[in-house]
Amino acid sequence: MIVGDEDGRVAWIEHTGALRDGVPVFAVPRYFQQQAQDVKFGALVTPVGVDWDGDGDEDLVCGNTAGQIGFVENLGGGNQPRWAAPHLLKADGRTIRVAAGPNGSIQGPAEAKWGYTSLSVADWDHDGRLDIMTNSIWGRIEWYRNLGGHPIRLAAANPVVVEWKSPPPKPAWNWWNPASNELVTQWRTRPVVIDLDRDGLNDLVMLDHEGYLALFRREKTENHLVLHPGERIFTDSEGQPLQWNANRAGKSGRRQMCFGDWNRDGKVDLILDGRNVDYWENVSTADHPWAFANRGPMSDHRLAGHTTSPTTVDWDGDGVREILVGAEDGFIYRLPPQ
Repeated sequence: MIVGDEDGRVAWIEHTGALRDGVPVFAVPRYFQQQAQDVKFGALVTPVGVDWDGDGDEDLVCGNTAGQIGFVENLGGGNQPRWAAPHLLKADGRTIRVAAGPNGSIQGPAEAKWGYTSLSVADWDHDGRLDIMTNSIWGRIEWYRNLGGHPIRLAAANPVVVEWKSPPPKPAWNWWNPASNELVTQWRTRPVVIDLDRDGLNDLVMLDHEGYLALFRREKTENHLVLHPGERIFTDSEGQPLQWNANRAGKSGRRQMCFGDWNRDGKVDLILDGRNVDYWENVSTADHPWAFANRGPMSDHRLAGHTTSPTTVDWDGDGVREILVGAEDGFIYRLPPQ
């Protein structure tokens, strides 16, 4: 069979000639390839700009609707990099592939093969190596520990542990319950690892189970690092908490963001997904120390009907971050500073 995927790729699925209980047995799909042109990594690609291989230039680590995580190596070229073909990452020796299965998607079993990986790349355990933290179609926040080596080896996924003071919260429509210390939130939202309070420990910022933007603070105890329950510290200019998605079930989540000082005033701003991406300026005051105001789309070019996914890079090394936008079509678009 010759079969087309949602994101435009086409695969040859070979009939092996064998039958099993009267049913034909097919080989694993093999995708047709063409001469390289634009970087693409599946529908609703979620890129993160980061020097994954430690060679001094920023690569891309991406998720997609298929539930994969890919490494796209920057081969050099300064401000106009050349790219290697995407390489699927493995964890514990197996290719990473998150999937809903028959009951993991709030939109039903038709999405059994979907995964919607969204990720952050940072040193989560503070051992000097970059780890990967993910959210997915399940809304379960997990991380893959970097074990070192070349190429980098990743451990199997582990849940992100929170020191809950009460039973762990979950979206009201989830049929399943999280484990006692598990972090479960709205699906298809990016977990952003950042040392927001500048205490030397990486914290976690993301939507909580009710769609509010929340800070999960990190603390170091005698024996280990502790992640505290989310605080809704982010507000608008009037001090109202930022609830970026109040919708339920399948319309919940779907928020991808990144931090960066876009207007170079010394305060960290937010770039949020949309038809393109929106600029949320940091307008904090003494009364509202984490206040943001939506200044609207950063481009009129429509890139999505569902959602986009922003990240930043500095390929020319001038200290000014530029925005990349992962789009619904699987391509990654560049938005230079104005």
